[in-house]
Amino acid sequence: MYEYYKKLLSWSFYLSYILYGLTLIGIYNVAPEYLHTLNLFIKIYVALFLIIYFSPFSQHKINEFDKNIVFTAGIFLLMTTAVADLLHPFMERQMNEIQNIKNKVNKKINIVKSVNNINNSITEINNVNDINNH
Repeated sequence: MYEYYKKLLSWSFYLSYILYGLTLIGIYNVAPEYLHTLNLFIKIYVALFLIIYFSPFSQHKINEFDKNIVFTAGIFLLMTTAVADLLHPFMERQMNEIQNIKNKVNKKINIVKSVNNINNSITEINNVNDINNH
């Protein structure tokens, strides 16, 4: 069971680092609430893992992997608190920019629809005029 927890913890760290990296360089725009939810899950998981396996009541012997987990957990906590606070305004600006682009596209789509409606109305009027003239 311990091996399963180690793998889950390792993959959670990797996923979080990948999402942060892709968001930071602008390749992937993840909604901040999703990244926040993932980080919250990982923080709780890391805290429980550390409490259970490294408590004074545990008979668990610390090995090389455990040292790596503790180090990675420290880096992760630093990253998700300090760096996340720095990235939040950047991510929010990106989300606002994306929303502005969506709004502009929707306006242009509405203009095109309006022009099409006008063209259809003109065509109908011309058809009615043609019928009346014959």
